[in-house]
Amino acid sequence: MNVPFARLAAAFVVRGVQEEISYRFSSLLHVLGVLFSLFVFYEIGRLFPPEVVSSYLRPYGGNYFAFVVLGVALNDYSGVGLSYLSGTMRKWQTEGPLEAVLASPVSLHSMAWLITLEGTIWSSVRVALYLAVGLIAVPAFFSLAHPWALLVALGLSLAAFSGLGLLSASFILAFKRGNPVIWLVGGLSTLLSGVYYPVDLLPRYLQAAADVFPLTHSLQALRLILLQGAGFGRIWPSLLALLAFDVLLLASGHIGLSLALKYVRKHGSLSEY
Repeated sequence: MNVPFARLAAAFVVRGVQEEISYRFSSLLHVLGVLFSLFVFYEIGRLFPPEVVSSYLRPYGGNYFAFVVLGVALNDYSGVGLSYLSGTMRKWQTEGPLEAVLASPVSLHSMAWLITLEGTIWSSVRVALYLAVGLIAVPAFFSLAHPWALLVALGLSLAAFSGLGLLSASFILAFKRGNPVIWLVGGLSTLLSGVYYPVDLLPRYLQAAADVFPLTHSLQALRLILLQGAGFGRIWPSLLALLAFDVLLLASGHIGLSLALKYVRKHGSLSEY
C-alpha cells in the first residue's frame, strides 16, 4: 500500500508536536538555552569598542550581535541537518523499531526525508526565536529587501545540510557507532565557516579550507541578504556554490544510504546494536 508522502509528513509532524508537548520542561530548557546563549553573545559584543568591531564587520552591517545571531541560527540548521537523522536512526537501532520501520511499505529514503523534515521544523522554531531576539535587540541592523533571494538561499542551504545528514545516517546504519561526518564536518565547519567571527580573520589557508563547507557559503549569502539588503546580483557566487553542494551531497547521500542498507542486509547486522 502506497501512502502519500504529504500524509506521512503530516503524521510525522503531529507525532513530533505531541512528543514535544509531553516534555514541557525539556522544551522550556531549550528556550532558556537559546536566550542564555544570545545574552552571552550580546554581552561579548558590548566588550569591544564599536570602531574595532565595525572595521571587521563593515561588509555585514558593523554590528557583532546581528552578525552572530545569524551565525548561530544557521549553525543550528547545519547541526540538525547533520545529526538529527543519524541520531534518530541510532535510537531506533538500539530500541528496536528500525527493523519494523524497514519492513513497512515506506522506503528508507522516504523515511529519511520525513525524519529530516521533522528535525528542520523544530530547528526552525529555534531559528525564529534567534531572529526575534535579534530584531528586538538591534532592529536597525536587519534589512530584507529581497525575500525571494532569502527563500532561494535558505532552500539551497537546507538541501545541502540534509545531504550531509543522509551521509551521516549512512555511517550509523552501516557501522552503528563512530560517525566521522558529524565530528569532522560539524566541528570544522563551526570553527572555520564564520559562525562567530568573519572568515576574513582566518589565515589564507584556513579561508581556503572554509570554502569546502556549505555553511560558509550559506552564512555569506544570508548575512548579505538580511544585514545588507542584498539581492541575487550580490549573492549569486554563494548560490552557485550551494547548488553544487546540493547536487554532490544529495546524490552521494542517497547512494550511501542505499549501500548501507544493502550492507546490513547482506551481513545480517541490522539487529546488532
